Amino acid sequence: MIQNNLGIAYRQKGGTENLVLAIARHQNALLEWKQDTFPYEWAMIQNNLGNAYRQKGGTENLVLAIACYQNALLEWKQDTFPYEWAMIQNNLGIAYAQKGGTENLVLAIACCQNALLEWKQDTFPYEWAMIQNNLGIAYRQKGGTENLVLAIACCQNALLEWKQDTFPYEWAMIQNNLGIAYAQKGGTENLVLAIEYHENAFIVLTPEQFPFDCLLTARNLGDLHFTQGNWELAIQTYQKAIAAIEIIRNWATNDARRQEIVAESMDVYEKMIQACINNGQLDLAIETTERSRARHLVDLMASNDLYQGGDIPEKVREYLEKYEHLQERINLLRSSSQSSDNRELATSGTRWRNSEILSAAIEEINQLETEKQQIWLQLRRLDPILAGQQQVDPISFTQIQQLIDNNSTAILCCYSTWQDT
Repeated sequence: MIQNNLGIAYRQKGGTENLVLAIARHQNALLEWKQDTFPYEWAMIQNNLGNAYRQKGGTENLVLAIACYQNALLEWKQDTFPYEWAMIQNNLGIAYAQKGGTENLVLAIACCQNALLEWKQDTFPYEWAMIQNNLGIAYRQKGGTENLVLAIACCQNALLEWKQDTFPYEWAMIQNNLGIAYAQKGGTENLVLAIEYHENAFIVLTPEQFPFDCLLTARNLGDLHFTQGNWELAIQTYQKAIAAIEIIRNWATNDARRQEIVAESMDVYEKMIQACINNGQLDLAIETTERSRARHLVDLMASNDLYQGGDIPEKVREYLEKYEHLQERINLLRSSSQSSDNRELATSGTRWRNSEILSAAIEEINQLETEKQQIWLQLRRLDPILAGQQQVDPISFTQIQQLIDNNSTAILCCYSTWQDT
């Protein structure tokens, strides 16, 4: 039971590393909760494993998720456990929809409709609304006018139970999904409705409270304004998206993930810059350029300023000394492996010896680099800026101007998008 609960906690925490831990914990639980001795609990673990694999994403994991859900149905049958059976049908529907492709979307719709056999509006109103939402997503992904009409109808159904005053988050997600469906439908009237529904979602989905969902909505709405040439509205919307990106980035626990977050969102920055240029706001375009590519450097500068007075905490100082010591050792190994001071006539024996020495040096360098990375991670956890515990403001256009102390120097700023430089 503890292994199962740990698995759920790691999954809720999110991120690839935690999902790997979640899967391991659930598999641990299966060592004791076996199908023949604890059939109900075994099915529960299969469901939870399926959720973890599905959240991890990618075709292979979705295949594993579907297999786990199918396993759960061996024990959670409609006549004996109707609620749980409906839950698995819903989860299968989500997994098939995530997998994509016409065949999988047909299966997703069928699974959701199965769930509605048990999750009815009068008995399970919340769950009924959830299925309506998931059905709407599957119909929308399937595409075509008829399916988009069905998608919109399902979302409108969900709003019968997911109201703004009782379920604000769920209400906002439906507003977002309706916005996407109307935008996909096309035509002036539908685009007006798409914009209206996306704007509604922002009532709840603020960058501070729900950054992931805010980013999704702001990206969709920003793109709508962008394609219509509404530059001012596009800028305002992309600014919300960028605020959400930077909050998400601030939550990341290592540099690699922080850089991934910016890379995944580069289209937002690109379109924001282009919209600024098209709208004649070159100062904001330059600010956004620096904001997208110099974020890590600004963090490091702020961290350096924090310790400018020399008041470095003892633990930080210890890690810095270890880091420098490791770097010195790496430099020494690299220089000695490349040194030309000890050249000799090469025979087969010396070639073998040199190759062996070089391989050992490379192996030691790799090991030291790994140790160095671990120390860096410890350092950033202790540093309130690099650990993301302090928000660092991006550099403004005025601050950039102040870096030039004379009239004969200019900063040349180049930025490449998919279409232009």
